[in-house]
Amino acid sequence: MVDEHLISYIRENLKKGHSAESLKQVLISEGWDPREVDEAFSIVQSPAFHAHDEPPPSPPKSHPLEPQAKPKPQVEKEGPTRPKIVTIICVLGFVGSVILLIAGVLLTGIADMIGDTGIPGFSLNETASLALGGFTPMLGPLLDFLGMVLIIIALINFIAFYLLFKMNKIGWIIVIILGILQITGSAMSLSLNSVPVIVLGILIIAYLFMKRKLFF
Repeated sequence: MVDEHLISYIRENLKKGHSAESLKQVLISEGWDPREVDEAFSIVQSPAFHAHDEPPPSPPKSHPLEPQAKPKPQVEKEGPTRPKIVTIICVLGFVGSVILLIAGVLLTGIADMIGDTGIPGFSLNETASLALGGFTPMLGPLLDFLGMVLIIIALINFIAFYLLFKMNKIGWIIVIILGILQITGSAMSLSLNSVPVIVLGILIIAYLFMKRKLFF
């Protein structure tokens, strides 16, 4: 006795346009007996079967024609895409941080040299000594202080641009604040050399404000 589910399955998939050969190959590969498959096809293709045609039941679940669709792997949600201009801004910020760090280290080194040996040549130069007056003993500590300030600013800059590179809103806020301070300081210097710095700072701040939605 041929399985009724097998007959219904063959009948339905033949109506869908699948060839008899492809159905036979799939059913045999799924473990059905070839003789039973041939017999089921003979029944389905016989005129007597079509004369008593009735709506078939659902195809056998244990032997589907097509493999069940595999669930799509869940893709972890990624952060916002970093624009190329943001990357360029961060690279410029890293370069500026390195320059500030080197300048700070050099100032502290010069301050240590002045503290240990005094200002070279000033002891023999009376005009220079008179011009500096009582400021000479304070020059070493002052340079040391300025060097430490530059080192701290360099570290803050590096952290800020690193966070900006990671598209972090804290980095965006710090870079905006540092940019405003830099523009203000350059404007107060009243020097033509500070004009490119002011223009560049304004452009960076304006661009980051336009792209602020990427960081929040």
